[in-house]
Amino acid sequence: MTEAATYEVKLLDAASAPGFKHMTYGQYKPFLNCAVMIKGILIPVGLYRNGNPAGLALGWRQPGKNFRLLSIFIDKEIRRRGWAIKLLDFMASECRKHKIDLLETLFFDNRPNTPLIEALLARAGFAPPEPFTFCCKCDKRLAEMPMIDYTGLPPGFDTVPWFSLSRDARLKLFKDWQESDGYDEILSPFNSEDTIEPNTSLALRKDGKVRGWAVCHLSKPDTIVYSTLFIMPEIQGFGVGVALQMRSISAHLKTELGKKYPYGFFIVRYDNIPRLRVAQKRFVKYSIEHFNQLRFQKKI
Repeated sequence: MTEAATYEVKLLDAASAPGFKHMTYGQYKPFLNCAVMIKGILIPVGLYRNGNPAGLALGWRQPGKNFRLLSIFIDKEIRRRGWAIKLLDFMASECRKHKIDLLETLFFDNRPNTPLIEALLARAGFAPPEPFTFCCKCDKRLAEMPMIDYTGLPPGFDTVPWFSLSRDARLKLFKDWQESDGYDEILSPFNSEDTIEPNTSLALRKDGKVRGWAVCHLSKPDTIVYSTLFIMPEIQGFGVGVALQMRSISAHLKTELGKKYPYGFFIVRYDNIPRLRVAQKRFVKYSIEHFNQLRFQKKI
C-alpha cells in the first residue's frame, strides 16, 4: 500500500527559499536568493510535499505601498485540491503579524489562465478586479501619427540621454528618489538597468536638474518597451510629459533603431489620466494588440 503524502505549509527563510525559485517569474527569483534581505517586507510561503518544494506564494511590500502578491504556484499533480487557498490564508496571517490589512495582486486580462485566476482569487475573498494599467503594442506606423512632432519644451527645459548622466549623478538621484514622498518602484528609472535602451531613454532636466524621465527597455527579439514616463509632481502642470514621450518615440521609430526594433510596447497606469487618454485615443490606432492589467484587492 502506498503511504499517504505528507504536506506542510510554512514561511520560508534565506536558507530554504532558493529551493523554490523555479516557482516564480524570472524578475522575482532574486528575491528568493536572500529571502529576508530586501527593502520592505517579503513573505515567501512554501508548500512542502513529502519534504520537497511543491508550491509557493510570494508577496512583498515596498515601503509606503500596499502589500502585493507577486506570484502563486502549485505543482500540477496536486492542483485543484485547495492548496493555493491554504497558501493565501497563511500569507494573510503573516501579513496581520506585520499589521498589514490589505493584500493586492496584478494579472493581465488577455492570458488564457486569467479566468482561472479570477475564480481562485474570488474564492480566496478578493474583491472583483479593477483595471490598473493599460498595455498597448504598436508597430512602426506609430511614427506617422500627427502628434509625433510635438517635441517642444518650455524655456529652461531640455532632455539628455539617460546614460549621459554620470554614475555619481545617477546614484544620487536613486538615493533622493527612494527617499522622496513620491517614490514608487513601478516608476523607478533604475529597474533592470542592464536592459535599458540607451537611445530612447531620456532624462528631463529643468535648469540643469533632473525633473523627470522616459525610460525604455529592450524586449527580445524586436520590441522596445516604454516602461516608465515620470514627471516630478511640482512640474506636472507644465505640459512637458507629451513632449518627452514624443522625443523618446522619435528616437526609436524615426531612426535606424526602428528597423531592428519595429514594435513599441506602452504601459500606462489608469491613474495617469493625461497619458492614458493619449494612449487610448492616439496610440491604439496603431496597435496590433492592447489589453489591461487588472488589480485584485482583499482586506485582511
